[in-house]
Amino acid sequence: QQPESGGMSVMCTLMREYGYLEDDVFIADTLFGNLLAQTHPEIIVGYHAWAKPFVNFLRNHVIFIPLFAYITQAWAYEMAEQFGVTKNRSTFSRLLGKIVMNVGKPVCGFIGKTILSMQGKYEYHRT
Repeated sequence: QQPESGGMSVMCTLMREYGYLEDDVFIADTLFGNLLAQTHPEIIVGYHAWAKPFVNFLRNHVIFIPLFAYITQAWAYEMAEQFGVTKNRSTFSRLLGKIVMNVGKPVCGFIGKTILSMQGKYEYHRT
């Protein structure tokens, strides 16, 4: 039986469908997405804003999927390690995963906050 993403995963779902992501990493991705949806929903909103149209593009231009699979794998493995799922991977893949994680979350958060504020659903509270 294959795990369901619950709608949080977009890129990882596509990569799993094409055989670029293992089930244990996909399950960790699903857990991570659910956690973000609870703690930082603006990140999920921002991620979905660009990832859903991009996945639609990739589904229509599958020749590009292997190129983006490497980047998605690097992110997914980095995220999965936070849930105790470790994979043997290169130093470059580890570095790329950390970069994608540390750049992607704030960028998606900014996009999500912008979208939600335009909808009147987000207020910035300085702490």
